[in-house]
Amino acid sequence: MEFKLVYEKISKRINMLKDFLLKKSLKTRIMTQFFLVIVLIVVFFEIFLIFTIKNYYYSGVTGIIQSQAKYSAKLYEVHLANSSLSEIVLDDTEEFYSEVNAQVQILNNSGKVLVDTVNGNEIGNVLSTNDVTSAKNGSYGSNIYKNPITNNNELAVSIPLNNGNEQVGIARFIISLENVDSIIAQRYLVFFLFGFFVIVIGVSISIFMSTKLVNPIE
Repeated sequence: MEFKLVYEKISKRINMLKDFLLKKSLKTRIMTQFFLVIVLIVVFFEIFLIFTIKNYYYSGVTGIIQSQAKYSAKLYEVHLANSSLSEIVLDDTEEFYSEVNAQVQILNNSGKVLVDTVNGNEIGNVLSTNDVTSAKNGSYGSNIYKNPITNNNELAVSIPLNNGNEQVGIARFIISLENVDSIIAQRYLVFFLFGFFVIVIGVSISIFMSTKLVNPIE
């Protein structure tokens, strides 16, 4: 009789332990699933924002420089069409690029640098970057690269210079993207903090929902 009572008590405690572990396991699974869903949504949203914001700022700056470059090219065609590229280099004519707030390079059709308003060491070098290659083919080209000296990203926009129907050279405009990258980094920080806040809220919601769903099982 005593053995039977002991056995029943032990069985009861074992069943209680099983129920507790089952409930805890169910709660953990529900909480984990809610948490993973929220984290995945936040991660994909953050990745989307990172690419979108970078493309937005870079595209905006590229558009501004291209507009200034087109204006300079048109100015050359209208006012300096009677001057050859060699005359521009010899006379150091700045009329057609003086309004552009950027480093300006004048290249011949082979990509050789004839004028550089900032870095004289570039003069004589033959460039074969994507933007220059596009300009050689008569179209506008742009290229974003990292300057090995300053370690900052730079944007280069190249346009063909035409004298009538003949292409006589290439104008290349270069600006630093340091300030733009700084603004982008600030936006990234805001997005990351927002994502962290959403995850914290998501964890709280997942705990609440799992408790709410499991409690009725009791």
